[in-house]
Amino acid sequence: MADLTQADHTFISHQLLTHPGTLEGTPYACAGALSGTITIKVANVETIANATGVGVLVMGSHAASGDDAWFDLTPPFIGTTVVAETEAMTATEPVGETVLACASTTNFAVLDTVYVQDSGVLANSEWHRVVRIVANVSVDIAYGLANEKDNADILWTKAEIFTVHLPDLGGLRRVNILVVHESGTGSNLHVLAAGVFATDIE
Repeated sequence: MADLTQADHTFISHQLLTHPGTLEGTPYACAGALSGTITIKVANVETIANATGVGVLVMGSHAASGDDAWFDLTPPFIGTTVVAETEAMTATEPVGETVLACASTTNFAVLDTVYVQDSGVLANSEWHRVVRIVANVSVDIAYGLANEKDNADILWTKAEIFTVHLPDLGGLRRVNILVVHESGTGSNLHVLAAGVFATDIE
């Protein structure tokens, strides 16, 4: 069986996007790549509605440099306009824990994506899929925490993960991400965008 050589690329490091604003990622030079998968993660960190939703664009370019050849590789992803619910955690949860204790589970729902905001280190915040709600006891997630959390940390509803697979990069020289958050009203966001690219078959 053939083995793939893969390369990781971070378009947008885990960071705050203050509303209103736009984040432009660091382009990936994909001339030598075969295919790729990109994931863009977005979370509201204020209880303010995003009037028109956050716009996420996956862009391609035929040019190796310059900004006059960018175009959409997919239709724009448009985020939710529903106000996020927030709830403080009520216990210290170790790495690997899937049961996140909290006093209220109002507006948390199974199969939603929840953002677990680390109040100390932004990069230790995480996006997770909710698999069970124990009413006013816990929000349970599919896979365990990557970083320990405590009662200074916060759960947010209405987090989102957008993923696109690019099966053929043969006609492109660069790929990039734009996150556009310029509507009249909106919350501050935490954003992370990264991808993995197949660069060779051995």
